[in-house]
Amino acid sequence: MAHGFADLHIHTDYSDGFWSPAQVVERVVAEGDLTVIAITDHDITDGVAETLAAAAPHGIEVVPAIEASATTDKRPIHILGYFVDIDDPAFLAEQERVVGMRVERMRKMVAKLAAYGIEVDMDELLAFAHRGIVGRLHLAHFLVRQGAVASLEEAFGRYLADDRPCYVPIGSNTPKGAIEMILQAGGVPVLAHPATSQVDELIPAMVRDGLRGIEVWHGAHSTEQSRYYASLAKKHGLLVSGGSDCHGPGKGEVLIGKVKIGLEVVEALRDAAPGKPGP
Repeated sequence: MAHGFADLHIHTDYSDGFWSPAQVVERVVAEGDLTVIAITDHDITDGVAETLAAAAPHGIEVVPAIEASATTDKRPIHILGYFVDIDDPAFLAEQERVVGMRVERMRKMVAKLAAYGIEVDMDELLAFAHRGIVGRLHLAHFLVRQGAVASLEEAFGRYLADDRPCYVPIGSNTPKGAIEMILQAGGVPVLAHPATSQVDELIPAMVRDGLRGIEVWHGAHSTEQSRYYASLAKKHGLLVSGGSDCHGPGKGEVLIGKVKIGLEVVEALRDAAPGKPGP
């Protein structure tokens, strides 16, 4: 087996990361011992090919992946999909559908902010998001930029967090639908950051629907939480995964290097990839 470590949860500016794929690779190279990374942009795989091209001269493997949005009882759930076929037409069509839903969701959040006396120009917000799928992190930065709030923490704490008054769920899919989408694209569905999602009671149902793993190690997980989710994965016969959930400097702290997992985890996920089902 090759030497080094992996970080299987990284975002680029194709979603709500604040680094281009080339900048992500530059930071990974500087880290020195990361030899495998996964680009897990929200609901889109457009950044994978560009990352592959940037990483190839450095001998870094890029796992094609996605972080698919789902909602249940108005609670957001994210399902990571590893080793997906980024050229699958049905998979690409679903991504396009969700991109449209994300824009409409943001229009609704902007309307809610207006009720609190905060005016946001939607065209300017979309321009600020650049090529990325517009999300709450973009909106939070935009609010700081125009002086409506003093910090990202205030933006989320007062308005944008899941339980705050201007939050709107994406409503893009159910957990079962997200899992099936990933499986149809030949990938391995893994529950993302379970300690922050707090949906442990839904794991048995998701396992029945085809969930194959749990993200045990995450930038926001404590050592105790990682141990707990490792035991939960073992209980349900699930694979384990892990990553930093780095968004570049977008969340204040650059997280690449904070979570490093063994390459045996990558190989187990690779071996579990079902490939696209036949007709």
